Amino acid sequence: MIGRGTGLLVQIASQAGVQGFSREAVYCAAKHAQVGFSRALRRELQPHGIKVGVICPAAVRTNFAVGRGRDEEMLTRTDYFLRAEDVAGAVLFMATQDPGSRVTEVGMMSLGEAL
Repeated sequence: MIGRGTGLLVQIASQAGVQGFSREAVYCAAKHAQVGFSRALRRELQPHGIKVGVICPAAVRTNFAVGRGRDEEMLTRTDYFLRAEDVAGAVLFMATQDPGSRVTEVGMMSLGEAL
């Protein structure tokens, strides 16, 4: 990418990377590190024409979402969970920006989730 003078790196983190959640300290710490890494890498790579972005979704309707007070039945709620397609759409949004602009961070949550 440096040799070509262009490129895009997109990381998928979590809302846990921008705010803390009780009983999730280790997960939050890891996701905060990922967001910080993306921010630092963006500054390092910007002079080379490489864009770096991070997407921070809240709960996504996947098997990973089950646990910590969420059960399989909750996965059927369309108002509480994002879909994997929603996150993919955010990646596409980042990837299709004009070469002169960049989207550095996207925070996502469903309309029904109160964070």
